[in-house]
This record gives sequence, structure tokens and C-alpha cells, in this order.
Amino acid sequence: MSGYLEQIAEHEFELESVDSYDDWETARVVISGGEQNIKFQLNDVNDSDWVPPSLSDKMYEFSKKYCDKILHTLHGEDPFIVLYLTEESISDLDTIRSRVPEAQYNR
Repeated sequence: MSGYLEQIAEHEFELESVDSYDDWETARVVISGGEQNIKFQLNDVNDSDWVPPSLSDKMYEFSKKYCDKILHTLHGEDPFIVLYLTEESISDLDTIRSRVPEAQYNR
């Protein structure tokens, strides 16, 4: 979570808590920002140390609602990369990435 929140420069958001009431099958996340607490649930935690696949979508939705730009996750080899960009920049990046062949590792 901190990899996402530290990208946001114009607001101060802090990870307030992450807890679970079902042995970490799911997790409830609380992010504090100003005078409000933003809450959401991650459904695919499955008691794992790995970052749940739904986190990137949740953080994208969070940023669309509460931030000036978008938290955009690039998945690939571990670790993933988080960018904080305008929607236009994300569109430009996606266009560029669609034209460049994907890197070939372990050849």
C-alpha cells in the first residue's frame, strides 16, 4: 500500500489500518486523508504475503475519486510498478507499450 500512497504528492494519505475478520481470506483497508477515512475491502487476500490482484484496481478507483491524477499499475516481472499520471498520460503510455514488443527474459 505504501508504494501507492507515496506517489501522491498533493494530498497526505496514510495507511491507517489493514485488518481481517475471516482469517485473512479478505482484508479491510482504511486510509486516512484529511478529515475523512476511506475504507475498502480486498477480496482475494487468501492469507498470502503476495499483493492481492485486486489491489491495483482498488487503488485506481481510490485515485479517480480522491486524487488529481490516477494511480496506474504496470504488472510484469516482480515487483510491479506504480505510476501517478493524468488519464491522458496513461493513454499515451498504453499506446507506446502496445507498439513496443514485450521484453524477452531468461532466453
